[in-house]
Amino acid sequence: MLFRNRTVTIISLGFVLAAIVILLWPFASIIETSIRIPVKAGDIPQGLILTGPPPGDLELHIRGPKSAIKALSGRFPHYALNLSEVREGRQDIQLDAKNISLPKTIKIIKITPRSFSLNVEKKAQKTLPLDLLLSGKPAGGYTITVAEIKPEFVIVSGPVNKLAGMTRIRTKPIDITGISESFKKEIAIDLPENIAMTDPDKIILAEIHVDHRITTKKISGIPVIGKNSQYAYKITPPSIDLEIQGPVNMIDKFYLKKNPEVFVDLKGLEPGIYVRRATITLPVKIILTKVTPEIFSVTIMNK
Repeated sequence: MLFRNRTVTIISLGFVLAAIVILLWPFASIIETSIRIPVKAGDIPQGLILTGPPPGDLELHIRGPKSAIKALSGRFPHYALNLSEVREGRQDIQLDAKNISLPKTIKIIKITPRSFSLNVEKKAQKTLPLDLLLSGKPAGGYTITVAEIKPEFVIVSGPVNKLAGMTRIRTKPIDITGISESFKKEIAIDLPENIAMTDPDKIILAEIHVDHRITTKKISGIPVIGKNSQYAYKITPPSIDLEIQGPVNMIDKFYLKKNPEVFVDLKGLEPGIYVRRATITLPVKIILTKVTPEIFSVTIMNK
C-alpha cells in the first residue's frame, strides 16, 4: 500500500513538473535585440503639408521570447504618427511606444531617437503648363516635325511658397538619338521635392513625329541638250540654273556628284528657229523651286 502511494506521488510530481516546464518554456529563451521600423505619418489637417526630409526609421531595443521576435519579420511593424494636431511651422514630435503595435510578450526598452522635428507649411494647388524635354538627335537626314504632349497642363499641389515661384513643369527627358520613325510614349514629369500631381494616375503621353529633313540646293551651269532630232541644232543659252528642294538624303544621293538631266525635245522640228521650254527630270519627293532661264531659243540647221 505504501509503495503504491509513493508511486502515485512520483507520477503526480512528474505531471506538475511537466506542466511547469510547458508554462515557462516560452520564457526560457528570452532575448534582447534591436530592430528598425518605418514611420508612417497620417491624418495631417487639410490645407497643410509636410516639407523637408520625411521622418527616418526608428531603432527599437526590445526584449521578448526569441520565437515572438523572430515572427516580427512577417508582421511589418511601424510607428503610426498621428498628425491631426499639428499646426503650421516647426513641430517637435515626442515619440510614444503606444503608437507601435507589437505582441504583448515583447517589451520596448528604448526608442531611438526619442523625438524628431517636422516642418509644416500651408498647401495649395496650381495649374501649370508642361514642357516636353528631348535629348539627342534623330538619325542623319531626319528631323522632328512635331513634338506634342497631352495633356498640355497639369494640376499640382505643394507648399504655397514653392508653388509661387513655379511657372512650368518639365517632363523627364525622352531620348530621340538615332530615331527615324514617329512614335507615342507614356512619360513621367520631373517634379520638385514636395510637389505632387493632384491626380497621380493621370497618363502623360508624348507624341513625336519624325520626317525627312528638307534642304534646298542650287545647281548652276547645267548643260541643256537636245533629243530626238536628225538635224544639227543649237540651244541658246546652252545651260540652265536650278534650285531644287527635297529630303537631304535624296538630294545628296542623286546630286552630290552629278546634275539633273535637262533637255529640249526636238522631235518633229524642221530646220528653223523655235522657242521652247526645257524638260527637267527629277525623282519623286524632289521639287523644282526656281529655274533660270525658263525659255530657250532652238535653232535647227540643215544637214
